[in-house]
Order: sequence, then structure tokens, then C-alpha cells
Amino acid sequence: GDLIYVHRKMYYIETLADTLSHKLIGQEKKPKVDAIIVELKQATEQLDRSAGRQLQAATAASLTNLFAAMKELDAEFKAPIARNGKK
Repeated sequence: GDLIYVHRKMYYIETLADTLSHKLIGQEKKPKVDAIIVELKQATEQLDRSAGRQLQAATAASLTNLFAAMKELDAEFKAPIARNGKK
């Protein structure tokens, strides 16, 4: 059911995360964004495993972690990029 659907879609989220990282080459935000992307990818891996095993509680916890990482990532992309050391 729903958990199998989640399990099958995690690849797309990981691919999106990799694409975002590659688009930031040379920007000062890249180290921080890459750290968040590592968290996001860990959450997707946990989510993939728990959903694939039909573990409802573990899947819910992994979704919470995924949403937290996505919220952090969203904040980084909304924050202004510093120019000449100033924001």
C-alpha cells in the first residue's frame, strides 16, 4: 500500500538532493547545504528501508527526519547569498 509507494519514491528524492548539491558548485553555501543533503539522504535511506519492510512507526519517524532536513534545506535556499562577506 502506501508504505510501498513511499519505498519506491525515495530514489527520486535522493536524485533531487544530488542535483541541488551539484548546482551549488563554487557558492559559499555549498558546504552547509551539502551537510544538510547528507542528513536528507540518510533520512531517505532510513525511510526506504522502513517503508520497504512495512514498519509503520519507523517510517513515520523517518518521515519526520526527512521533513526536518527538507525544512533546513528550504531555509538555506531562501536565505540571501552573502556578497563580499555581507548578507
